[in-house]
Amino acid sequence: MKSLFIIILAIFTFSSSYGQNLIAVQNGGTPSFYTNLDSAITFANSGDTLYLPGVIFTGNITIEKQIHIIGVGHNPDSSKAYPSFSRIMGNISLLGNSSGSSFTGLYTNNIYIGSNGQAVSSVTLDRCNLGSVYISPDSLSSNHTIITCNINGIIDGGYSTNSFISNCIIDNHCREIGNGSTIQNSIFLESPIQVQKFYKTFNSVIKNNVFVHPYSFASGFSTEFSGNIVRNNLKWNSLSWVNISGSSNNTLIENNSVTGSFIDSVFLDVSSSNSFSYANKYQIIHQLGQNTGDDGTDLGIYGGPFPWKDGSIPFNPHVQHKAIAPVTDSLGRLPVLIRVKAQDY
Repeated sequence: MKSLFIIILAIFTFSSSYGQNLIAVQNGGTPSFYTNLDSAITFANSGDTLYLPGVIFTGNITIEKQIHIIGVGHNPDSSKAYPSFSRIMGNISLLGNSSGSSFTGLYTNNIYIGSNGQAVSSVTLDRCNLGSVYISPDSLSSNHTIITCNINGIIDGGYSTNSFISNCIIDNHCREIGNGSTIQNSIFLESPIQVQKFYKTFNSVIKNNVFVHPYSFASGFSTEFSGNIVRNNLKWNSLSWVNISGSSNNTLIENNSVTGSFIDSVFLDVSSSNSFSYANKYQIIHQLGQNTGDDGTDLGIYGGPFPWKDGSIPFNPHVQHKAIAPVTDSLGRLPVLIRVKAQDY
């Protein structure tokens, strides 16, 4: 924790002195600094951590080694001490030896995991705002973790096995979820396109989620939806849980439905269920969703093992406020005030 704080102070010192937004690359020793994201990735060693400043990076990036990228967060209200939030205006592709990489506190477009038979596994996405996540079906990957993220599009699992998706807000749907996976404590919003929320999902657990009407289920889960356990979920009353030809061996346990206006009766304050908004408050207020999860916590993103943190601040020390005097005082000292916060689960 002390070394992380030193890195933050160094970034502000260099930024103030040279007018640059520096990327810190750390691996146990003295950090090195870069102004270009491609260079930082190129010169990083496998296992290094990259700390991104609150600025916008433009262009696609390709990663072929295990690295960990931590931004200042994606929520504008929680990154006011920075020029912007940490945004990569492009796609991220994970290839080669990038298994075990992680991404926290970023706003980016799509993430592509694996390609052409390259087995990239154990990727973690945490507290990010993403377009879509695409896992190559040729990569034979497994053990991916996606937690407390906003997904503006879809999660295409590429039949990866033993994946864990929890406490996310998903605008569209999941598909090609492989054996042994879990999708829990997430909110599936009202997709503008009528699609089945789980297309080609096998032998997985779907629990403690909230499905917003009217298209969250369409004609059911999927024409290829088999061997799954669906339990403790909440949906709008008129939608069928599983009403499909071609599905088999699914188990439905203790699922509930809400009649009437779903978003008004279920969420604290959601003005529109079409897509994610930072202004919405997704806390569950309906009795069918409070403390009714199989672990005794609420359904949706505020329950479960990784409850949603307002502000989506990363786990590393995060500068909430900074005030650096333009000149020194009468004793030659430069007054600096930096207020730091971190959010654990």
